[in-house]
Order: sequence, then C-alpha cells, then structure tokens
Amino acid sequence: MKRISLAFGIFLLSIVCNAQDTLNVMHYNLLYYGKNIYECDNTSNNIDAKNESLKQIIQYVNPDIFSVNELDGEGDYPIENDAGYLLDNALNVNGITKYRRTDFPEIFLANTVFYNYEKLTLKKHYPLSFYYSGYEKIFNVYQFYFNGEDLAQTNDTVFVSCVVAHLKSGSYNDSEEQRDFETQVIMNYLKNSEEPGNILLLGDLNVYSPTEKAFQNLINPDYTAYAFNDPAYQIGEWHNNDDYKLYHTQSTHTGGDCYSSGGMDDRFDFILASDDIISGEKKLQFIDNSYTTIGQDGSSFNGSLNTNSNDSVPSDISRALYNMSDHLPVSLELEVNQTATTLNISNIYLIPESPDSNEEVSVSVDLLDKKDTISELRIKYGYSAENYNQSEVMSLDKYSYTGTIPKHDAGTEIFFQITAYNHLGESVISSREYDYKVSAATALDPILTVKNPVHVINPAKEILRVTINHIKKQNIKVELIATSGNVCFQENIFMTERGDYEFPINKLNDGLYILKLTGTKGLVFTQKIVVQ
Repeated sequence: MKRISLAFGIFLLSIVCNAQDTLNVMHYNLLYYGKNIYECDNTSNNIDAKNESLKQIIQYVNPDIFSVNELDGEGDYPIENDAGYLLDNALNVNGITKYRRTDFPEIFLANTVFYNYEKLTLKKHYPLSFYYSGYEKIFNVYQFYFNGEDLAQTNDTVFVSCVVAHLKSGSYNDSEEQRDFETQVIMNYLKNSEEPGNILLLGDLNVYSPTEKAFQNLINPDYTAYAFNDPAYQIGEWHNNDDYKLYHTQSTHTGGDCYSSGGMDDRFDFILASDDIISGEKKLQFIDNSYTTIGQDGSSFNGSLNTNSNDSVPSDISRALYNMSDHLPVSLELEVNQTATTLNISNIYLIPESPDSNEEVSVSVDLLDKKDTISELRIKYGYSAENYNQSEVMSLDKYSYTGTIPKHDAGTEIFFQITAYNHLGESVISSREYDYKVSAATALDPILTVKNPVHVINPAKEILRVTINHIKKQNIKVELIATSGNVCFQENIFMTERGDYEFPINKLNDGLYILKLTGTKGLVFTQKIVVQ
C-alpha cells in the first residue's frame, strides 16, 4: 500500500459582503391595547387615540424590530384583530409600507413583534407556553435573518432571536417567586432549543432590584453561554433611586383612571442582549451608548412625565408618550457587519494521491476565518465530470475539515469537489473539480514498512522537534508551508536511518502550517502543525 501525503491543490474562496447596516430595536408596553377592562375603557384607553399617539412615536423612533407587551391577544371588543389594526393604523401609515406583524397563539395579553420586512425576514417562531397556578402564559420567541444586499449571491446572513416576555407584576413574595419561575422557563428553553448567538430579551420584567432571583437567572445563569447583559450598563438598586432616573420607565402618570400611579421611579422595561451581541462575535453588535429610555430626560423623578420642557424628545413626542401608556419605551441600535468576510479554504490533501482498490481516500481541507459563514463542508463525488451523485459530510477538528471517499474497484475514475454550505443549508461556493483513477492493489512498498516513520511534537513553540525512523539513508527537504501556500521555512538534512532533529521557528507567526518532508529515496510526509 503506497501511502503518500501530497498538497493536492490550493484555492482561496472569497466572499465579500458589503452589507453593513444598523437595526433599530424598540420595546414598548402598550397598556391594554385593544382591551376594555378594569378602568381602561373606550374613553380612558381608546384604541384610535392610542394609534394616533403610537403613530407619532413610531415615526420618531423608526424601529426595525418593535416588540410589545399588553396587546389584546384574543380579539376582544371593539377590534377583532388588534395586531392587524395596530399594523394598519399606527405603523403602515403616511406612505410607510415596510412593517409586518408576527403570529402568536390566542392569549389574554400577547407578547409579540412587528418588524421591517425590507431589512429582516422571519425564519421561525416558537410560542413558549407554560402554566403557573393554573393560568396559562405565553412568551414568544422569534428568529429573524438580515436581508443583506448580497444575500442572493452569497447565501450568507446574520441571525437574531428575540424573546418577548412580560413577567408577573407586584412587589410581594409570591410575585417574585412567579417571576423566578418565568425566567427559569426562558433560560431552560434557550439551553435546550437555541444555539448560543445573537439573542435579545425584550419585555416588561417588573423587577424592583437586580438582586431579585428572576433577574439573576437572566444575567448569571447556570448555562453561562446564554447569559444576558444590560446594554445600558445600569445594573443597580434602581427602584425609587434618582441615580437611575434616566432609566426609569414607569409610571408616566401620578394618577388616572387607567394608568398606574406613582410617577417615574421604577425600571421595569428592558432590552437585554447576549454576549455575542455585546462583543459582535456573530456579526451583530450593540452600538455603544445607543440604549435609550425614550422620553426620559431625568426631570420627572417621582412625578408625571415632563411634557412641557422635556430635553430628550420634541414636545409632541413627549405628549404622545404620556397619552399612549404608563410605561416609556426603550430602544437600542445594532450594527450589522458583513463587510469583507473572507473564507480561506486552502490546502486540499488527498491521501493517498493514487489509491488502489484496497484503499479509502482521505480528503482534508484547511479552513481559516470560518466565522459564521460556513455551517458545513461536503465532499461531492461521482463517476463522470461535473456529475456528483454521492456526498460525504466532512468533520471539523479545529482548523481542518476531513472526510472519506470509500474504496472503489480498480479502473474506477472518481471526480470530486469540496462544497461549502451556510446555515440555511444552501451552497455558498465550491472548489474546482478534481479527479483520480483507482489502480489495482499492489504489494507493500518496503521503503515505507516502518510504522510511524515520522513523529512531530505538535503544537510547536520556538523549536520544531521531528524524529525520523526510516530504513534508507537519503537527503530530505524540510518545509513549513503557510495556509496561503507560501513556504515560510526550508532546510535540507541528510538522514541516516534514524535521527532527532530540531528546527528554529521562533521567527514564524503563530498559526497553522503544513510540515512537508520530501526524501530523495521515497519518503514523503505531510502533517498539519500549530505554531504557538
């Protein structure tokens, strides 16, 4: 069996996406929108009056993701389809047509999202339904992807999941216990059903202190990969504390038939962000200092919202906020970064290069700068040019993907290429076509009968140590090849059956290299090594 390792081909796949944009996210408790309940009736909480106020707020903020609490979710009088009524009368108005609603199961009060479909596409929706003390609640999880300018060409995109929740209100122990339970429901769902990534939690959380168990479940969970962050960086004892007056969201009123009283002294409404959104690791990043409590200028502590001399918004917007709800909305901005994403797929290795009928063929590919663009690599192969009716998934080990083409009869010609797929299961790009012909099985070559003829200390730091065991004396060329294909180190040695060799590599940059040994009497050895 002739086992040879050979750099079979080098290619670079480059995908350059010029889609760099921002997403404006807003959350709002709408205060019994569409409900005729308690003291919130057609006079004190008129749906058309609310639409007039909300219309002004939406056009001022211009959100791309607009999540809400307290929307009538069961078609109570006077409007049967409240989400549709809001969409048509507060969002898609005055020539605006870019908003769409999302679905949700029928429920007393719905937690849902409206979104700008010109920028985003809804990929999936999961209703998070549970019971507490015999009553059903439903939070909703929506996943969107960004409609980049090059999406049709690259099939590469950015995903964001939005968890919309409304936790139990109240300052009593039983209310705190229910909020604890509700956030456990959220975190267990994420752990069991969502990959860590770009995740937002949006909602009226009704927490009075960051030490409350419910809030700790979110920011310090057992599953740290799903921890949320406060993008405002304002975690503290915010209840009735004027140190946090710029972040208080309730109440815009000190009294009234429908509105909660007490004035602006609680921080109930939040947009929390996952680690990946804070860091930008998944190409979606929180823009520093963009977190805003809309209409909050700090002048209304323990009082009604200032509508006369509010420094943070125009007077018509402050009045609209006062009339619309007893909560203030919160917002933040996210940067979508798909600029100059380059895939470096290099060094296709075929082992052996000329297989016989007793041999499987191992194919390996180095993939650097993977990021989120590639979800899977496959070897696609067949028995005539550009006709691939077989496919093998390649497995990932740190930098490299490896896969196997099975044994074939002597005389079979195999044509193959490497194809990369994105998270949608769509082909992103493929290598050129390669081919080889299977030969008849041959006797073992005595020159390579020594088991493990070369041993390398890997990873290597400053010194590359190589032990060579071989039966024939020969000259050997030692090369270190970067994944770009450049030879970064070369030295010639003379081997006498066995030898321990050291090569200085302290001038090489850290990274992945290919060690290649080529002898004058048959030794060919290639191995990937990491230089630290």
